[in-house]
Amino acid sequence: MLNIRIAHDQDTLRKIADERRIPVGELLALNPHILLPNQRIAGYPVYFYLRRLV
Repeated sequence: MLNIRIAHDQDTLRKIADERRIPVGELLALNPHILLPNQRIAGYPVYFYLRRLV
């Protein structure tokens, strides 16, 4: 299921990837509006797929 999160202050795509345990490359592919994984993205929508932790 595709989900959306609005990035908070100090968020980067890399930080969200680490929190959600998602590869950064996967998040970059789902979010072409974000160019660099380390740029601050406050206010941007971030799309990701929910995964079950096993």
